[in-house]
Amino acid sequence: MSDTTLTEEELDTLLDGVSTGSVDTNGDTAAKGQAISFNFKEQYNILLGKMPRLGRIFDSFLKNLSASVENLMDTEAEITLAQLGTSKYGEFMRSLPEPAHINTLEISPLHTSALAVLEPRLLYILVDKYFGGQGGTHGLEEGRDLTLTERRIADQLLALLVEDFQAAWQIVDKIGFTHRATDTVPDTVQVMSANEVIVVAMFQITLGGASGNVRFALPYSLLEHYRSTLEARAQTEKIEVDQVWQQGLATELNRASVNATGKIEGLSMKLSELLSLNVGDVVPFEMPSLISLDVEHIPIFKGTLGSSNGRNAVRIREFTDMTQH
Repeated sequence: MSDTTLTEEELDTLLDGVSTGSVDTNGDTAAKGQAISFNFKEQYNILLGKMPRLGRIFDSFLKNLSASVENLMDTEAEITLAQLGTSKYGEFMRSLPEPAHINTLEISPLHTSALAVLEPRLLYILVDKYFGGQGGTHGLEEGRDLTLTERRIADQLLALLVEDFQAAWQIVDKIGFTHRATDTVPDTVQVMSANEVIVVAMFQITLGGASGNVRFALPYSLLEHYRSTLEARAQTEKIEVDQVWQQGLATELNRASVNATGKIEGLSMKLSELLSLNVGDVVPFEMPSLISLDVEHIPIFKGTLGSSNGRNAVRIREFTDMTQH
C-alpha cells in the first residue's frame, strides 16, 4: 500500500488552500481508480498538535476560570479540558442540545466570530447549586425556553468565561472577545458558513460531584492568523516568576559563604635569582596603587591596601572590568 501521509510542507500547502477556498473540501467524486481516502479532520488535528502555545492558553484559562467559578458559586470547582478537535460549523451546530445558552462573541481585531455554549445539564447544575442544592443528575426539558433565573445565572458565568478566556489569549496578542448575542435554538445561529472549519474546545465543569460542559467554537482562521506564534516552542516564552521561590533563593544566597582574597601583583625574576634565594632574604618590589580583591578566584573589586582596627584591610575603590577576564 502506498504511503498517503502528507509531509509538513504538503500539509501547509493544503491548509493554505482550504483557507483561501482554492481547495474543494466538499468531497467531489474523482475519476474511477483515482480516488484516495483523505480525512481533513485528522490533518487539522495533527496541526493542532504542532501548536504548543495553544495548550498553554487553555491551561491558563482553566486555572483562572476555576477560581472565578468557585467565587461565583461559593463551592469547590474542578474544570478540565475534556475534548479538543476540529469540525465543520454545520456539524457542530447540529450536535448541540436544546435548549442551550449559545453566545456569539465578536473577535477583535479580526472581525470574525466565535461561540461559547453552556449546555443544558450545566445550566441545571448551576441553578440547583446556586440555591443550595446538590446539583443532581437532571437536565433541562428538551425544547423549552430558559427561565429568567437560568438566564441570569448563565449570564454571570458567561461574563467570567469571556473575561478569563480573553485574559488567557493575551500571551499571543491583545485579542478581544465581546459578547454580541444569546440564543437558545442552534438553528437560529448563523455566524459562519456551514462548511467553515472551526476548532472546538469542550471544558467540563464539576461542582460537588455533578458535571456539565461548556463548548468554545473558534474559527480556524483565528489559529491561522497567529499560527507562527502558536507554533513557537515553550522555551521562547517569557518565564513566569514564582515569587515565593525567588525570595527563598535570595535568602539562601545571602547566607552563602565565599572566600575573598586581596591579591598584590607579583614581580618577574630569573630562575637563577629564584634559586639563589635564602631564608631572610628581602625581595623588593613596588606597591601597586590598587590591588585586586578576588572572590572565589574571580577578580571583582580593586582597592587600596591599609589597616583597620589593627588588621590589614582593603578599601574598595572600583569594580573590576569583567570583560577583560
